[in-house]
Amino acid sequence: MPEYLIHKAVEFAAVKVGVRKALGVSSVDELAQSYTAQRKHDGCNAIALVYPNADLDQLLSRTGERVRSCQHVLVALRQRLSRYLADGHAYAVLGEVWQPGTPQSTISGDFRRHDPAPELQFVVFDILDAEAFKAGASPTPFEQRYERAAMLFRGAHPKDTVQLCATYNPGTYGLPQRMADELSKAGGYDGLILRDPSAGWVAGSGTGGEIIKVKPVMTLDLRVVSLEEGKGKYAGMLGALVCKGPKGTVKVSGMADEERAQWWENPNQVLGEIIEVQCLGITPAGSLREPRFKGIRFDKENADFE
Repeated sequence: MPEYLIHKAVEFAAVKVGVRKALGVSSVDELAQSYTAQRKHDGCNAIALVYPNADLDQLLSRTGERVRSCQHVLVALRQRLSRYLADGHAYAVLGEVWQPGTPQSTISGDFRRHDPAPELQFVVFDILDAEAFKAGASPTPFEQRYERAAMLFRGAHPKDTVQLCATYNPGTYGLPQRMADELSKAGGYDGLILRDPSAGWVAGSGTGGEIIKVKPVMTLDLRVVSLEEGKGKYAGMLGALVCKGPKGTVKVSGMADEERAQWWENPNQVLGEIIEVQCLGITPAGSLREPRFKGIRFDKENADFE
């Protein structure tokens, strides 16, 4: 059994180099004309296995743990699939357990408890035959799989338990990174998912370019308050710029080796300056997710969080 039961989305940089060369692209935005896009709901990924015999139904986390809090999801899925279940079909419905307007940490807590959490919704983004899911692969292209999901689950009321993931055809949604950023700002989303319409489904990591996640990028202007020495290859050089953050200080890396050496020898060149930092968001505790140094903002007088 693979570490993940799902076809795990990876960032563009993690797609195999040979695949990127074959696609003829060097950035995620260049996929806009050929890849389908789906909203990336900020919840908990799950697999609903639905059989003609309801006693066999189960909801699993992406790593295979049985989910006890979402029996209502299985009931709702059975209602939508009843005609096909009666004909002997069995399904693996892939989606995100989600709740509009609710922090992901709250959703995750409710999802993992053994108590019913009827307020949680299930947003469907893919569907497989149960046998294909158990086998770990399906040659059916994503475009066809989503067409079947849309036929089965479209038309839901916003309050219904089962929802269909908003999906956009190639060439209709603009630049992926911009859309990911806009969805994140709207709240409830963690960016964008890009799908190769012609790709099959395989359990495990999507390094073959079949499924790519586009994380939202946040840009901050932060004041450097101190410098921290590096370790290992960066011993005797600058390891991190310590900056004033939303709740205390944050450490920023990503400088060029020349900058690390120069600023460690002459700290006043950067100490007290405002730097531009790119990150994937701010945690509830005030830390930055994957902060990266982008440059000194000589045009700025006031930093964020001052």
